[in-house]
Amino acid sequence: MYDEVTNADNNLELWKSAVEGDFKQWLNELTEIPEVSPLPEEPDLYSFYQELCVLRNELRVGGRRNQEVLTRFGESLSEFQKTIADTHDRFCQLDKEKKENEFLSRKPFFLPFVDVLERMERLKERLSAPPGKTFFGNDANWRSAWNALKEGFDITYSYLDSLLKKEGIERIETVGTPFNPSYMTAVAVEHTGGCPVNQVVEEIAPGFLYKGEIVKLAEVRISK
Repeated sequence: MYDEVTNADNNLELWKSAVEGDFKQWLNELTEIPEVSPLPEEPDLYSFYQELCVLRNELRVGGRRNQEVLTRFGESLSEFQKTIADTHDRFCQLDKEKKENEFLSRKPFFLPFVDVLERMERLKERLSAPPGKTFFGNDANWRSAWNALKEGFDITYSYLDSLLKKEGIERIETVGTPFNPSYMTAVAVEHTGGCPVNQVVEEIAPGFLYKGEIVKLAEVRISK
């Protein structure tokens, strides 16, 4: 403990000697008396209060300006958002119009193919059963020719059906579904107690859609 106190005293003496040496060197190098500005008068309490009031007013003005800037920015942002929403709606409207124009331009082209497919469907039903036996002895040749004809017909029908599906043409599901006047036309009514009211019990003629748009309404028989 004694050694620590002694070391502290020695360090203090060394520091004083160093400060004294620096001060003497500064005095020796001093050639003229430096000018010392007089201290300003000490402000009184009223002057200090005045300065605080001025600072407070400046802060208030700055705050109002910042608030005005933020308000204008918010208004500009709202206008910008409204412009974006209007632009989005306009693009949606243009896209809808484009799809409608595309459908209207293609509908006359699809209708004949849909009509051919419908006629081929009816013919396919008639060809579903082979012809009956005849009194002549060439039944085998006749049945062979009929089978070849039916096979070719089925290939042609499948090709046309696949082609229309590839182009976006699809059939309207009818039998067993509720009657929908947007997609169907009721051409006959069947009074039955085995089905719910207004349910499609038979498809008279098929209906077709192109990407959700009506190409041809389905003709159906519904229950009553």
